[in-house]
Amino acid sequence: MEIWVIAVVALLATLVLYYLFRKKAAPAPTPTPLPAPQQEAAPSASAPPSAPGVAKQRKAIEVSDAELDQYLQDPNRASVVLFQSPGCGFCKAMLPAYGQYGQAAGNNVHVLMIDCARFSNIADRYKIEGFPTIKLFEKGQPTKEYEGDRKVGSFLTFYSGN
Repeated sequence: MEIWVIAVVALLATLVLYYLFRKKAAPAPTPTPLPAPQQEAAPSASAPPSAPGVAKQRKAIEVSDAELDQYLQDPNRASVVLFQSPGCGFCKAMLPAYGQYGQAAGNNVHVLMIDCARFSNIADRYKIEGFPTIKLFEKGQPTKEYEGDRKVGSFLTFYSGN
């Protein structure tokens, strides 16, 4: 009977130490609302990149579930969406190339990414089975899923928006 008591005490001590020294998760950041999608001005051949009215360098835009719906409904542009999870090593490794793709893609495409760990309803809605997943949306509907390697050139071959 003494061994049983020692085992219970050891278990309780372990639980107490766990709760005392565990790291508390930081609260999730509140997403800032993005403005409604707008056509970007075409860069002028003679104007410097910093001139007013010239399109700024674009990159992949991180969106919430509501913002994703807003972008997908834009009738003038297709959307390429990266469905990712912050804990996924493949997603982390791909983010720099995907950001460069956002800069290199044409003005007729929204290059978006969404955190499916925070917005799991989106993963369910679009039947995302693994991360990272990239899908092309046209007129609000998914039309094609990306199956290439994780390089800027391959993303541009998938959809350049020009």
